[in-house]
Amino acid sequence: MSAENNNLYYDGSQGNQGSNPDGSEEQSDAEGADMNKPGGKRRSKNDNAGRDFKCKYCDKTYLSYPALYTHMK
Repeated sequence: MSAENNNLYYDGSQGNQGSNPDGSEEQSDAEGADMNKPGGKRRSKNDNAGRDFKCKYCDKTYLSYPALYTHMK
């Protein structure tokens, strides 16, 4: 096997295994996602603003009808 075939992937494509042409390494999606997207915070169970969908069998409230529907199944 020649030296240029050492970088072949299973699908037959060639790659640099994590480095860009300029020699820098690629960031994984998880590392880069925090830098590019504005941070939206998750809502707590105690945050009742916008919880308009109430279960008729118990006291739980939900932000969306699909969430309530899943709860009632």
